[in-house]
Amino acid sequence: YGYRQTIMTASAEFAATGDGTTFREKADEASAIRRAMYSQREQSPEYVEVNQYFDQPLTPEQTARMNPKDVARREYYRSLYTPDMYDQFGNYRFDEADKREQLFVQQYGQGMLDYVEEYMGAKWDETPALQALKAARDALQPYWDIERQVWSQLPPELKQISDQIKILERTDPISAKRMLFRYPQIVFARRQIALLKRQLKASNIEIANALAMFYRF
Repeated sequence: YGYRQTIMTASAEFAATGDGTTFREKADEASAIRRAMYSQREQSPEYVEVNQYFDQPLTPEQTARMNPKDVARREYYRSLYTPDMYDQFGNYRFDEADKREQLFVQQYGQGMLDYVEEYMGAKWDETPALQALKAARDALQPYWDIERQVWSQLPPELKQISDQIKILERTDPISAKRMLFRYPQIVFARRQIALLKRQLKASNIEIANALAMFYRF
């Protein structure tokens, strides 16, 4: 299984080098490849037939006659493989999948989730490095939210212009600088974001450690 092997190899490299940024980049790339594979798989006739089967409602009598494990497996598929599990760009919403898995465990128990994953061939133990990266992302949510909160107080077109300037900064810094200073609100917003991020980083050791480990640039 390519995704798992990539994560395990990247984790071994991380353990040897301590380079969390490279590990994060490789983990993100592996996730992107996995999403592309899922997307391709879902276009197959076999997958469509499976979805149609699980979309058919069951009567209470039918449910009562079924093996409880099959009932749970059916509910798992109906919860995690529905059209609303994809964003407007067709990408699988892994964050939402994690939430729905937690709800599944609350209703059916961890043992039933283990059974479903074993049945699907999806059961595996995440490496400590991947667990640490996920924990770091959770810890950093308030840090990333700063940018969203600052921009939400301004007209939405200013954020779009700022993003365009960021792209231009990579290829033509002089033109980007000229363009930037035509928009004092963007200059102010960027400074405000940088200040608030510095303050949060200085006051929160967990955020500082997460940035140092996985987001060194």
